[in-house]
Amino acid sequence: MKKAVLTTLILFITLLCIGQISYENRIEFPLSHKYERKDFFDFGKDGLVVHSRENETPNNKTIWEYKLYDTNLKPIKELKVLIHNKSSYRRTRHTNENIHTLYESNEKNTYTLITTAIPSLDTIKVETKLPPKRWARSMHVIGEHIFFELIDISESDIILVVNWKTGKQKLIPKILNDSDARVVIKSLLPNPKKNSFTVHAVGRNKRENDYIVFFDDTGSKINEVNLNEINGAEYDILDASGIKNDDQRHILTGTYYKKKRKYGIFFSVLNENKVEFSSTNNYEDLEDFFGLADLEKKEKRKQKSLLESKGLHYMKMHEVIPMHDGYLLVGQVSHRIDSNEDYLLWAMLLSPNQFLIDSRYTHAALLKFDYEGNLKWNKSFRTWVSYESISERKYMNIVEKDENSVKLVYTTDNILKSIKIGHDGKIIEEYEFESAKTDLKAKQKWLIEDVNYWYDDYLIVYEERRNRKGNGRKNTISFSKVKYK
Repeated sequence: MKKAVLTTLILFITLLCIGQISYENRIEFPLSHKYERKDFFDFGKDGLVVHSRENETPNNKTIWEYKLYDTNLKPIKELKVLIHNKSSYRRTRHTNENIHTLYESNEKNTYTLITTAIPSLDTIKVETKLPPKRWARSMHVIGEHIFFELIDISESDIILVVNWKTGKQKLIPKILNDSDARVVIKSLLPNPKKNSFTVHAVGRNKRENDYIVFFDDTGSKINEVNLNEINGAEYDILDASGIKNDDQRHILTGTYYKKKRKYGIFFSVLNENKVEFSSTNNYEDLEDFFGLADLEKKEKRKQKSLLESKGLHYMKMHEVIPMHDGYLLVGQVSHRIDSNEDYLLWAMLLSPNQFLIDSRYTHAALLKFDYEGNLKWNKSFRTWVSYESISERKYMNIVEKDENSVKLVYTTDNILKSIKIGHDGKIIEEYEFESAKTDLKAKQKWLIEDVNYWYDDYLIVYEERRNRKGNGRKNTISFSKVKYK
């Protein structure tokens, strides 16, 4: 790998800092024909791992490199894993202690799972074989188990559970109580803090119903909730998620569609399987839901027209925060963009969450409910990025929270922003930090691609620099240590 360039940024030359957000260190990777792919995984005070693939391969082997950096972005150690050229990289997930990487073997329905411990870089390798005609669409980790959604075009979707330490596996063939229904999994969402996960599934029998199903970390079923019975048959559920709260209540959230192009958000709380309340709110009834209030009038009209014309707005819930006077929902909103059918089918197979297929993130939204389910206030702000994504990106992070306030750091229009909001919806503080401007001589610009909370008061920011002319492909990527206080 070309030696990464590590620099301490001189803020007044390359960046504009307003308030209390500042870049401290940066590592850059000039891309060349030798390296094709780079991902990063943050591990708090244990540092940062950059995962890359070398194109120059010896003896029909592909080299995947794991390089560990400390919190000052200085390299500590590296690991190189050789995979047969006929094996294909599928996906990677990481926890606080490990990186789990899945490769599809050249043998039919056979996968290799490599787990890399951090910071030792010790590895465990297990082989797993899928049932015939099944394909692994997504992968999630909870404790010692990895959960795969297995799809089949003509059969019900099922779940495979693999112990990444031993390779022992089991199938969950029956997701819903209705054994006659054909089951389609829309999403599988892990909740490692509660050692559980939830599945949003559609059961198709005489009619179509949406369900949230709760499982523990071994794949044993805990509970099943019919969303159509709670919200009403007139609501088509677009996406949904569920969590188990500290007081054992089940909280259900998601987005819906009604006739006459009405889209909105539902929020329900169950106590011992009994509905305490269920609230539905159309987007058009929310105050500035599209987060355009700060734009100039002409730009506001243009953006609102664009967003409303797209329809199919999805809100991915990051968290439901209990406060002393109710619940605060924090999420990111995206909308589907047009695509040809072949590409859309390919994206549906690859996407971990179907509602993220071929999407563009537009803004974040906060909705505050009291304990009776009444919406007290909502706020939205732009998290606009200029490109589409078929994979999940996290442009917003909850960096502080308690029963009285929440602090978010997010990116929009290539600017990092920090905002702290009280339980009453009032803004307590707000800062921003602009990424480097275009280098007119080099005709290049740094673009913020991803932002993650790292540790203490620090974020890790992933950026790319692209040529302004030619094919516009990225030619350098960087990781920056950013302090937000």
